[in-house]
Amino acid sequence: MSDAQTKATIDNAMPFVDQKDTLEGFEQINTGTMAIPFIRVLQKLSPQLNRNKPEFVDGAQEGDWYNTLLKRAYGPSIDAVVLKFEHVAIEWRPDRGGFAGYHSMENAERIATAESKRVFGGWKTPEGNSLQEAYVYMVLLADAPHEGLAVVSLSSSAIKTAREWNRLMM
Repeated sequence: MSDAQTKATIDNAMPFVDQKDTLEGFEQINTGTMAIPFIRVLQKLSPQLNRNKPEFVDGAQEGDWYNTLLKRAYGPSIDAVVLKFEHVAIEWRPDRGGFAGYHSMENAERIATAESKRVFGGWKTPEGNSLQEAYVYMVLLADAPHEGLAVVSLSSSAIKTAREWNRLMM
């Protein structure tokens, strides 16, 4: 195809594109302005398993991996390519108030109150928010790369599994 034919094809396919356009417009899209897909393991009390909940997913079972954005259950195993790993502290507001932010473990140790550091697993900020250790993986599913990046966040009792994963990746 000649350059003229290519240009004609592009112009006909996208007549709204101005050739002088700098293609700007998405600079303000970031993790704060878009939904982040998390992949989680469905547990006995997950609403996706309860027929009486609007979040119910037909065919999903306890132990299945589940994409929170796409509302899709993958089954009991996934093949994931880990693109990035972070060891962080996730900050939660009290009384199920939700996500308040995340910090490096060094920063979490600095902002946690001295009193809360004396209690195993009970770090708190001066505002009363909880700091929860988490191993966070940015992944791409090998069987569904078209779904894009997703996050697998393991904390609490899943930290042992996360450490095993880390060993397998080294």
